[in-house]
Amino acid sequence: MTAPPRRFVVPPSLDAQRLDQFVAAATTLSRRAARRLAAEGRIWRNGRPARVLSRTVATGDVIELLSEDVTAASPSVDPVTVLGDDGWLLAALKPAGVLSQPSETSGSSDLSLDQRLLVQLAGQEGRRPFLRLLHRLDRLTSGVLLFARRPQVLSPIAEAWRTGAVCRLYLGVVLGDLGPDARVVQAPIARQRDHRWRFSVDTRGRPAATLIRPLGRGPRDTTLVACLLRTGRTHQVRVHLAHLGHPVAGDRLYGGATDGVDRPLLHAAALRLPHPRTGEPYVAEAPLPSDFSPFLPEDLDLRRTLSLDRLCRTLEAPEPAPASEAGEDAEASRHEP
Repeated sequence: MTAPPRRFVVPPSLDAQRLDQFVAAATTLSRRAARRLAAEGRIWRNGRPARVLSRTVATGDVIELLSEDVTAASPSVDPVTVLGDDGWLLAALKPAGVLSQPSETSGSSDLSLDQRLLVQLAGQEGRRPFLRLLHRLDRLTSGVLLFARRPQVLSPIAEAWRTGAVCRLYLGVVLGDLGPDARVVQAPIARQRDHRWRFSVDTRGRPAATLIRPLGRGPRDTTLVACLLRTGRTHQVRVHLAHLGHPVAGDRLYGGATDGVDRPLLHAAALRLPHPRTGEPYVAEAPLPSDFSPFLPEDLDLRRTLSLDRLCRTLEAPEPAPASEAGEDAEASRHEP
């Protein structure tokens, strides 16, 4: 019986390597042995024989070796939780502390969620898949991230963002008592001149609007809030809540430092938009992470308290936003350490 091929997926750390260099780095084979296998047609790349070893590989390429004498030498990549994948859109869970995509300051071992997911899908499917990140979250924000699985998705999704048809729900724990009433904060946001990473409400900034609805009082003088974005400025939710005098718990950057909390308690809980193929509402939801648990109001049933459809209807017919506004922390995710 012929042994099944050994499958290897090119990680970001070996991107742009020659094929023979990759095979030598990913296995216990020498480059000479790799050249011999290629000459015999026993090295395949993305489902096709690869005989030109001088060509470079790319992150997510699938390399298969038809040999029984191959032992893997490369480490595995941490798995990504896929919340849903219909072949058009894929929703994934981003943990706090993980970059949405590579930043200017991230190292080769600091893999972003889109890099991890690309390697994971390539290993499952046997070839490099089409995968495009459609929006971004700040590194310290947890929650749902959406990816395109086909090129045909990109244009209708960009149009949905441009026309305000994308509804994004965040849950956050804030300091103090906001009272029972919902409110809309409409205040422009700009980068602070004296701080590279911090933003603030500023009349010279870009327009920004956030709907904030208190959901209940929690322990340690906190309030759980739902926030819906009408625009997508960098750090928008965090800046608007701090502007109200109720910063996000754990948000040291905006005055919300909290004992025992090592990141801003902000979570991208759900996202709704027209499906690019059918036009029907597409909803992706991410469960609350465990670090929210000590701050949740008693006897709160989020499923009964929150109706995503009802909340999103409050944002219908908003002022159209530029297509580039694909995420509350789009700019920060590229630069923040």
